[in-house]
Amino acid sequence: MIYQAKNNGLITREGNGKEKRKFIDINDAIDLTISVISKQNKSYKFFDIVGKKTYTIDSIINKILKYFPNSDVKYTKINNFHHYLNSPFNKKNFQIKKLSPKEDTIENSLKLIINSL
Repeated sequence: MIYQAKNNGLITREGNGKEKRKFIDINDAIDLTISVISKQNKSYKFFDIVGKKTYTIDSIINKILKYFPNSDVKYTKINNFHHYLNSPFNKKNFQIKKLSPKEDTIENSLKLIINSL
């Protein structure tokens, strides 16, 4: 989305923007993964490594557009059958341990990505 805003002036996204995601910085995901491996936690078979807060796609796009005020967003019909509105891991079909970083780092992560382009 950042790349599209910077290079095309238009973010094209499948869906309607109301989809919810718990975005996580790659460094936070690595740290949490290492913690799971190092503890050898055998009480869970599945771990859901996610960000601290839930964001709608709209809210993330609005954060990006603050850096690229001349850009716009266009939502398109969903053509991907893997697309989901909310996390499919919310089902209670299996035992899963959710892991999140202690702090929400999305603002800092966006700044770092934008400044690296």
